[in-house]
Amino acid sequence: MTQEQFVTLGQVIHHLRQNRHEREAAQLEAELARLQNEDEAARASAADAVVQMSHVRVLGRLFIHELSLDDWYRLLDQLADSVRPYRKRVR
Repeated sequence: MTQEQFVTLGQVIHHLRQNRHEREAAQLEAELARLQNEDEAARASAADAVVQMSHVRVLGRLFIHELSLDDWYRLLDQLADSVRPYRKRVR
């Protein structure tokens, strides 16, 4: 992962923890560990999971006190965009 991708994921995890969404933060941390795996299929699966979690109906439904709704959605969009290159499937 690039530093920018790691920072975006770290920001999302930080905001989730600040607002007591521990389960979601732990899920993202688990996917982060899978994204650092050398197996391309595992990385693709983790990237898919992160993109799904970044959807407005999943993490977007959570209230983040220190961010406006637009800022929270923008951060989630950045997160999804940052892992999309890992979504390439192995044949």
